[in-house]
Amino acid sequence: MVPGSRLVEAVKAIFTIRGDVDSFDAVSFKWRLARLFQVAFGAVSLSVTPGSVLVNATIQTDESDAAESAAATLRDSSPEALTVILGAQVEGVSSVASATVVIVPAPAPALPSPSPSTSQAVLAAVLSVLGTTALVGVLAACWWATAKRRKTTMPGEWAGADAPGKEGAVVVKDGSVNRYSMQL
Repeated sequence: MVPGSRLVEAVKAIFTIRGDVDSFDAVSFKWRLARLFQVAFGAVSLSVTPGSVLVNATIQTDESDAAESAAATLRDSSPEALTVILGAQVEGVSSVASATVVIVPAPAPALPSPSPSTSQAVLAAVLSVLGTTALVGVLAACWWATAKRRKTTMPGEWAGADAPGKEGAVVVKDGSVNRYSMQL
């Protein structure tokens, strides 16, 4: 057996339904079979093929006695009674048998691999943020240095008096200030 598989008791039967595959309501049929035998919806599996409509059904039960009882119910029921119960025009039921079946778990779906375009987009976004941050930092440092230079007058520089008749000052190296008038 495949790892993870299990053995369960089940009833197998082939129903011949009047009509065609396109008009057959498999979901409704499956619900009605599950309700008839008081099993979960997932415990019923159907395979539908053309030829009127051939429905190969497997109904899982909890134990072999329940499977035998379900098989007897299907064998003993008339097509008319099954038509009313199952909501489809049953023409006949064949190959009814209880059996032990192997249930193989469905394989887990494969995880999609990340596409190269996604990782490239993330890298581009990170580099863009880092580049923008660096540019803002350089601009802030330049602004700060320029602002500081405007506020400080270096020794030997002329401060003020940018027009004739105004007073100004020269900052001397020792920190003292000599005031002058600009005369032309």
